[in-house]
Amino acid sequence: GYLLPVIEATAKYRRPVHYDEEIRIVTTMPEMPVARIRLEYRIYRGDEPEPVAEGYTVHSFISAATGKPARAPQFFLHVVEDAMKSSRG
Repeated sequence: GYLLPVIEATAKYRRPVHYDEEIRIVTTMPEMPVARIRLEYRIYRGDEPEPVAEGYTVHSFISAATGKPARAPQFFLHVVEDAMKSSRG
């Protein structure tokens, strides 16, 4: 019942990655969402410790029924909260 369109995107490219190279993408959510959700990304080549690129996207919660902005649904917030708790300890 919700859409999450991208309303902002930023990328910083540090080093090139070539076709067929294995990459690893680490995605984090630095804070609990309300009406928007920010996802941060770091992209690594193989097991290298320094990212080849990093950036973020911001998404807005939109009601699929009305097309209007909405708050993050409670079921989503519970899942995110549980995931954040389990990742901390």
